[in-house]
Amino acid sequence: MQRFSSELRAGSFWSMAFAVAVALTTFQVTLNLISNVLYPVVYKLTDLNLSDLSIDLTSSKQFGPDSYLDTVRFGPSVALLLAGLTTVIVLAQAYRWTLNAAAADSVECPYCLSAIPVAASRCAYCGAEQPEPEDAEGTES
Repeated sequence: MQRFSSELRAGSFWSMAFAVAVALTTFQVTLNLISNVLYPVVYKLTDLNLSDLSIDLTSSKQFGPDSYLDTVRFGPSVALLLAGLTTVIVLAQAYRWTLNAAAADSVECPYCLSAIPVAASRCAYCGAEQPEPEDAEGTES
């Protein structure tokens, strides 16, 4: 989690804006799929409308003007939880993909430990010259 928060702080504005847009889009698409696909199927199979089902959080059976505050609508609550879970899974996978892509075409600066492109001769962050990459086969003299 600490590495994620440091990457989050070091990220550019546009990459953060894109991540927020992806999260909101994923959330809304999942909510629409649940409301327009899953709930009608459940209704047809069980004759139970999940959107109208509510859970009473109090033990009293008195109905007053504020009784709606003590109930939880089951359908929207489940939809919200499933959409949130789907959004977290999509963002976590996207984060893994960005880490893998960054690791493939970057090296770590030995002086400031920031990620720089493999072909760079100087670090973009600290300005230090980078050592020449060693040959994989090695040189014999």
